[in-house]
Amino acid sequence: RDDRWQRGRQAPALASLAPLGKLAAELVPDLADELAAWWPSAGALDGSLQVQGRWPSMRSQGTLNSAGVRAPAGALKQLRASWRTGDDADAPLSLQLDAQGVQAGTLVLDQLQAQASGSLKQHQLRLQADSPLKPPAWADQLLGPAGSGTRLVLNGRGSWLVQDGGRRWQVQALNLQGGARDGIGGTRPWLQATGLGGELRLDADGAPQALQLNPGRLQLLSTGLAWPAEKGDADIVLERGSGDLTLTDDLGAVTTLGISDLRLALSAHDGLWQFAQGLAGRSIGQMAGAQVLRTSADKRWPGPDATLQGVIESRVSNLGVWGAWVPPGWRLTGALHTTASVGGRLGAPELRGEMTGSALGVRNVLQGVALSDGELAITLGGDKARIERFQFKGGDGTLTLAGDAMLGATPALQLALTAERFRLLGRIDRRIVTSGQARLQLQAAQLKLDGRFQVDEGLIDISQGGAP
Repeated sequence: RDDRWQRGRQAPALASLAPLGKLAAELVPDLADELAAWWPSAGALDGSLQVQGRWPSMRSQGTLNSAGVRAPAGALKQLRASWRTGDDADAPLSLQLDAQGVQAGTLVLDQLQAQASGSLKQHQLRLQADSPLKPPAWADQLLGPAGSGTRLVLNGRGSWLVQDGGRRWQVQALNLQGGARDGIGGTRPWLQATGLGGELRLDADGAPQALQLNPGRLQLLSTGLAWPAEKGDADIVLERGSGDLTLTDDLGAVTTLGISDLRLALSAHDGLWQFAQGLAGRSIGQMAGAQVLRTSADKRWPGPDATLQGVIESRVSNLGVWGAWVPPGWRLTGALHTTASVGGRLGAPELRGEMTGSALGVRNVLQGVALSDGELAITLGGDKARIERFQFKGGDGTLTLAGDAMLGATPALQLALTAERFRLLGRIDRRIVTSGQARLQLQAAQLKLDGRFQVDEGLIDISQGGAP
């Protein structure tokens, strides 16, 4: 014979239950803080429960409704929930939940809907969450209009199995999509995940024993990532579709980068990691690169001993476009080109190549600085960089810099500066022409500087307020 239970409960004023919350905190002091944070201080609640049968073969159905529930740590504007379960794993199963105005700490949801249908043995799951939170404004160029908020939709299949005195709940074919909930005109999802899964194992008493997650494929901001359980496997591409980027300094000045091309790519398959970069902009020039890391296929990540190969190249035809990056009043001219190959190991990379510059110039009319006809040649050789030539003209003279730098475990720098009738300042009220030499030696814990300069010509008008 089946047993039957039927209960109904109404609490039109949850604030009146505050004494029960204090009593519960005294009975369970370890949970006093949690009870104080989540015990309702306002709102209404009503529900019903019907149970038929004897354990473990029991059927149940019920409803739960609430309105205006508030607590110090959160709030729930409205909740409607109903469920129906059978007395075995093949009996019909139904679950409906609709919550509005959910707030818990920094989590804010306008609406949360959940459904489960089928049977306990095989059932379908669906979850939808609407939030007023949106991606940052710059993502509009990648994704389209963000609308009034974000919508996440989760679909999947679940199964409940009883084996060897224990229980298992499996989730398969889990798909997740996130994007604008009411976007218009070409809005694309910013998050898509497919083929996810998992398994929760319980013992005979219902206590959790193990949790296992099965990877699938994740797509975020038009990039894709697929990962097997034991190793990384990825194809990620982030590239410019349209739009531009701007920089705002501390004074509020806005600089437009004028980006015409931007591409970052990563590919990882069977121990082969490939990287590629490309950038072109009116205010930054052109840069490109490609690198390859090789490691064994059974390693999840490349280690310090992974071999490294690649190239890096940048070209700025007119350094004047960097005017926004230098202090006010200063101007740059000339062209700069860098090309290098990357080798060695990830833990000890080696850089080989050269950096060249022509028609270089630095000018500040207000300060009387005018360097012109500059030439630059730097050689990169593994852990060593050598300045083959770095020369400027100033007036009728020259300024030359030479030296080398060690970039390994014991970095060191040696520079030699030579000035021959070099015009350091060339204002009407302030003119200095100098000649001389200086040497600089820099090591980890030592700095040495020696040299001698003479003033070939000098004029300082002390009647001017800005004179030294």
